[in-house]
Amino acid sequence: MSYTIRVTKVKKMFNQEKVQITTDVLNMIDQKIAFKLRLMVKKCKDHNIKRLNEEVYPYVERMLWVIQVKSKVIELNVR
Repeated sequence: MSYTIRVTKVKKMFNQEKVQITTDVLNMIDQKIAFKLRLMVKKCKDHNIKRLNEEVYPYVERMLWVIQVKSKVIELNVR
């Protein structure tokens, strides 16, 4: 596990709701978060964003959301 996430914090969230979580699933969550962070860094670089702050963050989030929606549409069209 690369520990992109705070494992104890994630485990605690699940445990509070009486849901057990395996190490494999923690790894999957970590990989998904790391992937999203890499996309965010790439989008910042591609759009010449030198500083990601609270004003720019929603813009970058929307770009990631558009990517996600487009991939779902493509996935639906393939089926």
